Amino acid sequence: MIKARIVAIFMLAAFLVISAQSAASAEDTELLEIINDTGQPIWALYIVPAGQQDADWGNDLVGDGVMDQADRRIIYYDPAYRYYHVKFILDNKEEYILPNVDLLDAWRINIIYDEAEMAFKINKNARG
Repeated sequence: MIKARIVAIFMLAAFLVISAQSAASAEDTELLEIINDTGQPIWALYIVPAGQQDADWGNDLVGDGVMDQADRRIIYYDPAYRYYHVKFILDNKEEYILPNVDLLDAWRINIIYDEAEMAFKINKNARG
């Protein structure tokens, strides 16, 4: 009887620890919607915290196929990092890097081509 109670208490404690870790990791990320407004298909897309791209850009967020105009991707990012580098490859196989994109409180970003500046940029929609 005492062994059964000890085992039950141990199981409950283990469950609470696992639950707390899962909740903590879920709270450590923010949802971000990325929209292609470049006017061209994006063949590859990477987003990494500033300063970490030299080691590894990580997984291609486009996945199989392409990200056509107005297509969206949903990712989760770590809000502990404020600035991220965004790299994408367009249909013409040209690679573009937008450094130090401020994702503080961002819930959506649009990758756009600014014709006046003749450059790609990020438009950010912030929470709040």
